[in-house]
Amino acid sequence: MLDELKRFRSLSEREKEIAEKVAQGFTSQQIAEQLGISKRTVDHYRMAALTKIELRTPAELAGFFERIRVFLAAHESQTF
Repeated sequence: MLDELKRFRSLSEREKEIAEKVAQGFTSQQIAEQLGISKRTVDHYRMAALTKIELRTPAELAGFFERIRVFLAAHESQTF
């Protein structure tokens, strides 16, 4: 889990924002419209995030973010 946490923390705020929306099931086009940026920009951040955290699919991303949420909630008073 600490390895996943380290990978999560390596993401920029924009990468986290976009990756989380992908994990929630939004398409790149939907994310682009929500954020007021181009689909190509979303695709760039999406690929950068997936590369950094070593995942390939939205399903893997959804599981990753769920594990991170659960871990951080259980350890909110601790720093890692």
